[in-house]
Amino acid sequence: MSSHSIRVNILGRPYPLRAQPEHVVATEKTAAELDRRLRTFKEAHPEQSELTGAIITALHLLGENAALRKRVKTIEGDYEELFDELTTSLDDLEAQLREAQPRPADEAA
Repeated sequence: MSSHSIRVNILGRPYPLRAQPEHVVATEKTAAELDRRLRTFKEAHPEQSELTGAIITALHLLGENAALRKRVKTIEGDYEELFDELTTSLDDLEAQLREAQPRPADEAA
């Protein structure tokens, strides 16, 4: 699959990028979000350079990413634990149903 050329604007500067067709919209949205965050930083700290703003914003984004990854890992662990509990419950129920079924010797009596 060939990539598409797209152009995004960040802090008023155009950046040509290439993206797979299925990632074009997400890439444009990501660039717009980055632009928004950089502008927010610049408005709050006009004395800081764009490079400083980019680094601080990148650090903030990486922190958010790490927190989200940790949360996903916790959720995955919760689902694994729940799945194990359900599997054990189903195994117990299956064993109880087998025990409750009449056995051939019981039927003859």
